[in-house]
Amino acid sequence: MAQPSSPRGNPIQDYVTVAERIEKFYERYPEGRIVTHIVEHDAERGFILMRAEIYRNPDDAQPSATGHAYEYRDAGYVQKTSYIEVGETSAVGRALALCGFEVKRGIASREEMEKQTRMAQSARPQERERATPPAPKAAAPSAPAAKVDKPTVVEPAATAEKNVAVEKTGTEGLKEEILNLLEALRPGDRRAQRELLVELTGKQTREELTYKEALALVEKLKQQSRHPAVQDDPLM
Repeated sequence: MAQPSSPRGNPIQDYVTVAERIEKFYERYPEGRIVTHIVEHDAERGFILMRAEIYRNPDDAQPSATGHAYEYRDAGYVQKTSYIEVGETSAVGRALALCGFEVKRGIASREEMEKQTRMAQSARPQERERATPPAPKAAAPSAPAAKVDKPTVVEPAATAEKNVAVEKTGTEGLKEEILNLLEALRPGDRRAQRELLVELTGKQTREELTYKEALALVEKLKQQSRHPAVQDDPLM
């Protein structure tokens, strides 16, 4: 069924939900199955990395597509009690997208795009608060010759703190994009994904990358994904 066009100024509505992808999958493959696994779970930090596998037929030995997603317990109100479920849903949505289901504007689901929007919105008030100088002080009535203090200028340390907060938010989004690009280039092969990461950056994990390194890696992976030699999966 065709989806209604999104309201002007709200492009997130063009992204489909994970539920829609699941529905379409079982309509086409009623005997198929979606299997999820916990790849890494740190209960103390509240971190979860999930993997989802898509099987079209009951006798399929290998999944038709896989997807990964990570989540933090302190990432939002819902995650406080359901960060594992949120991570699992995101992984399923990406796996189904890589299998070719309901991709209108990209691999990301509507839930993921809404999450990115919430992260960006929560960072803006903090940026404005740090960047706004305090109001000037008025001269005391008993001292008419006293000068009015100038507005306090934001110190370099405060500016650096603001930049770190913005950079951190951007780096998290880039790391998720790197994970998806690696999965697209080396489907289901974690060792090959890590070797490619080391080859391109010299780093063992995505967590070691700085914002600039993550940005540069995304561009390199996108270039490789456009090369005909690596696009051997007709569903990618």
